[in-house]
This record gives sequence, C-alpha cells and structure tokens, in this order.
Amino acid sequence: MNTIKPGAKAVTGTTTPNANVTLKDGERVLATAKADKEGAYTLVTKPLKLRQSLTIVSELDGATVTETKIVGAGFVGTPALASKLTYANTNVISGKVTPETKLTLKRDGKTIAYATSDKDGSFEFTKRAGFVYGDYEVVAKDVTGKVVKVKAFTLKKAAIATPENTKGVKAGTKALIGKTTPGAVVVLKDAKGKQVAKVKASWAGTYTFTFKKGLAKGSYTVIASDYAGAGAKQAKFSLK
Repeated sequence: MNTIKPGAKAVTGTTTPNANVTLKDGERVLATAKADKEGAYTLVTKPLKLRQSLTIVSELDGATVTETKIVGAGFVGTPALASKLTYANTNVISGKVTPETKLTLKRDGKTIAYATSDKDGSFEFTKRAGFVYGDYEVVAKDVTGKVVKVKAFTLKKAAIATPENTKGVKAGTKALIGKTTPGAVVVLKDAKGKQVAKVKASWAGTYTFTFKKGLAKGSYTVIASDYAGAGAKQAKFSLK
C-alpha cells in the first residue's frame, strides 16, 4: 500500500497478481477491486481522514495477505516560514506545512513551544514578549512520529538604530511618531529621567507615543533597545 494523503479518494498499491483486494476500516468494507496481472490495484473510496486506520486484505486461491496503514503516515512536508525572519523580538513565527501536523519549536536544541497546523496547513507560534535571539528549528512529524522534517533559521541580536522622531515634535502634541529598529522597545523619558511612555516599534520600525493631554514643553530623551534592554541607543530633543 502506498502512502495515503488525508482527503485521498483512492488507495493504490501492489499485491499478488490477480488477487481480490478489499479496503477496510475495522470491520467496515470501504472498497473492493481486483489486482491486475502485475499486482497493481486501485481502491476508490470516499475521502479518507487523517489518522484513519485502514486494512488491505488481498485474497487469491485461499491465501490471504493483510496490510495495515494509517492515513497520513509518512506524509509530512518541510515547514515553510511565512516571511523571512532576521532579528529577535518578533512575537509571531508563522508559516505553512502539511494540514493538521503537530509541530514543535526549538531554540538552541531545546523545545520551547508547540503548535498544530490547521486544515489549510497554517501554523503559528506566539510569544507576547517576543522570541529572543538564537538558532531555531520548526520540527514537523507525520502521524506516526517517525517521519520528521525540519526548518532551521536564526534570529540575530538586533542592531539597534538611534531613534529619530519624524512627526509630532512640538509642545502639546498628542502623538509623537518616529523610526528605529523593527521590534525594538522604545522608551520616552523626561529631563529628570522619569519614564513618560513605553512602546514597541512595529515590524516596519515605526513607533508612536500617544498622550491624552498632550506632551508638555521641556527636554526629553527617546531610548531604543532590544527586549532585554541591551544595545540601547538614544536621542535627545526639546519641545518649546
């Protein structure tokens, strides 16, 4: 019996030439066929489900050969990441793989998260604080756990860019907008070093501080760093 993909409407394989072949799910007969002179057979059935346990029974002249197979056994693709990941701090690692596949995410060889792809094959690992830098692997296994496919990638320690305010640099502003390294943690402090606001830069590198009453006149510092506060770069400015 050949590998059977989930949703398959036919089961193929080879057996004794001219044998009568029966496809079963437990005691329930799903399909019957006769092997050709080369022993090849095709059993047409309704769509088969992932992890469904099947039995093929071949009979000829009183001799019986039985074979079992799990739908999806031996069938798993290498995970593909949805986008190219370069720097640490990303809080989502997503992609596509064989539908309904169990996956693990490893960092530096240690398992840190689990996921299962949906019926379309999409999967997602999330971490609110962001994934730290290191060497990662997304590991996919077939239903038996014996066939393994791996996608390896590296999240590098972000090289923090000095933050630069681009809009709203005026007293009374209710939104101060700027750019720095994508995913960086950005903090706004006043002249006394007191934290006024804290945000995370988008994956385009944009940050936005918002203020209900508007930002008062004075001297300020914008500080950008990675998730652990490392590699900090700062820029000072004044509002008049």
